[in-house]
Amino acid sequence: EIADLTIPENVEIYGRDGTLKQSGRLCTGDTITIRDPDGNTQYAPVVLKGDVSGDGMVDEQDYTDVRGVLTGDTVLEDVFYMAGLVTGAEEITTDDYIAIRMAAIALGAAGN
Repeated sequence: EIADLTIPENVEIYGRDGTLKQSGRLCTGDTITIRDPDGNTQYAPVVLKGDVSGDGMVDEQDYTDVRGVLTGDTVLEDVFYMAGLVTGAEEITTDDYIAIRMAAIALGAAGN
């Protein structure tokens, strides 16, 4: 939960819709902005390994989407594709699907 994080004053988190997030989950597709003392701003996209759906969880939707990538039925782009690269390969593989599915099962048992 974002509300549980200690975030410095020069750091802000924005959701995919561009609104400032002060609560909820940190999700793939969010953006972290960092302002330096000179007023310059840097932007960092959030990529949570396994969270290809961008909801801040690793669950059935994520491994279903990754299976869809493998079968050609689903297209993931940008940070969402990067979130599916959990085993270190340059392309999403069956190993990524298995790893995300196992994580989803384990996290589901723990309440994600």
